[in-house]
Amino acid sequence: FVKNNDGSYSIRTKVSADASCIEITSKSRENGANVQEWTYNGGNNQNWYIASDNPTDNPATETPSVSDILWGDANVDKKVSISDSVAILQSVANVSRYALTNEGKRNADVVDNGSGITGQDAAAIQLVDSGVLQQSELPIKSSELNR
Repeated sequence: FVKNNDGSYSIRTKVSADASCIEITSKSRENGANVQEWTYNGGNNQNWYIASDNPTDNPATETPSVSDILWGDANVDKKVSISDSVAILQSVANVSRYALTNEGKRNADVVDNGSGITGQDAAAIQLVDSGVLQQSELPIKSSELNR
């Protein structure tokens, strides 16, 4: 992090000896815009502001236990079906239009849990829907899908 004169920071990359930094792609102003590493040029899309997050301002939420999670239920309809696989694929393809709820995201990450939602999660749910895999086997490692 390098502090700029205006109080913002640029996030420089050590691998480039600080010649590159993290920026918002194409100077987009859209929510959910992509970021990329690019040559530092001082553009506004390369400036970041650090804000304090006071956790006491946020109400406490209870994290569900693993036994409360219905693995594979991406659309949160209390069952695991091909519809969940479709919901995942739509979200992966166009998250701004087909976003999953927080609960749906947690439920959907069934392959290599914690690695994020991908087409592999959708494929695993298709295997559950077809009876090749049991829902009780979820979450599963990607290496176990090729059995």
